[in-house]
Amino acid sequence: MEGERMADGTLLNLSHRQGAKLLEEAVSLLHQGLLKPAKNKLELALRWQPSAEAYTHLAWVLSFEHKYQDAIALCEKAVELDCEFGNAYNDIGMYYMKLGDLDAAEPWLEKAKKAARYDKRQTPYLNMGRIFLSRCQFSEALAEFEEALKYEPENIELRTVVERIRLKHPR
Repeated sequence: MEGERMADGTLLNLSHRQGAKLLEEAVSLLHQGLLKPAKNKLELALRWQPSAEAYTHLAWVLSFEHKYQDAIALCEKAVELDCEFGNAYNDIGMYYMKLGDLDAAEPWLEKAKKAARYDKRQTPYLNMGRIFLSRCQFSEALAEFEEALKYEPENIELRTVVERIRLKHPR
């Protein structure tokens, strides 16, 4: 892609290494809450080095704009590039949850649980637990939350939720 020009006329001459650096910078901007500059860097990074991580992070930015269908489409591209990247599966599930389609969310969250690469393994269990709680399926919710605790045993809030469910809905 050498020789491409940006809107301001700047000549781009990026290597794959620089594309990865753009992704790293974009993630840093996201952690600072700077969505617009992060979005610009992610779009540029994707032009030079498409990656599951970049698609998933860009989807996350779009979710702040309530563009959940677009975010889902980007996460699906992430899955096409790396079917073992669990974050994309979980995020698709979350966007369906935001859209109120819990049935559509479930299979994506189940895939997230099985993915080989995942930053925070407890997250799909937490999300499935939330789905079950919303349906008053307390034993199923409890099982999901207990599994999440295996990955995040120091989470006091989650421990409290588990204890409350056990007290109010004994098995």
